[in-house]
Amino acid sequence: MDQQVHEDSLQKQGTARSKTQLMFIMLGAAALLGAVAYGVVSYQGTSENAKNAALVNGVPITIEELAERVAQNRTLYESQGTFEYTAENLSILEQEALEVLINEALFVQYAQANELRVSDEDTEAQYNEIRARFESEEEFQEQLSLQMFTTEGLKRTIASQLLIEAAVRNYAQAGELEVSEEEAQALYAEYSSQLEMIPPYELVQEDLYYELAQEKLRHIAQRMLSELRDAGEVRILL
Repeated sequence: MDQQVHEDSLQKQGTARSKTQLMFIMLGAAALLGAVAYGVVSYQGTSENAKNAALVNGVPITIEELAERVAQNRTLYESQGTFEYTAENLSILEQEALEVLINEALFVQYAQANELRVSDEDTEAQYNEIRARFESEEEFQEQLSLQMFTTEGLKRTIASQLLIEAAVRNYAQAGELEVSEEEAQALYAEYSSQLEMIPPYELVQEDLYYELAQEKLRHIAQRMLSELRDAGEVRILL
């Protein structure tokens, strides 16, 4: 990974993690799962249902939902200078957005089948934590506007992401998500070998645990997603 990214993550703990957290929310499940395309889908003509982009175990993902996600992701990438508008890039962006929406639907359906819930209090707490990490309310609202999010839209996305994380944690085997002190020390040693300057371990311990936990969560989510894909039926209607 880029050295400056590591330095920012370790030396500016709260700011770096807040940006990572907000990026996770903005990108939806892509940040947790990646826009992974699987071959176990069937493609149908739009004549079957012109309003829907896909069916996930019979539950529709609408064209409107897809268009909204594409617009949000495109705006985010453009703000980072990582998106060049071409027909090919737009097609790739649409495919990735649809795959992420399908992945999200599979996780939400798993959560519903297992009667998992996210409380309004948890959603509000997550929202307030993200908002508090910005220097001002104006800066926070400006960032939301740039990413084509409203306050309520962000809260809905937060609730969805919390539900997905709850699903993955429910699926995980006992102890799979635990981070040991040895793992944190090993990651710190790895960073120490790569960086010229690094804060004392005690100052970055929380960030190291967080990074390791998120990495474990991603691996488990990918395994879970593979099983959900194999067991489910995904029909792309575009």
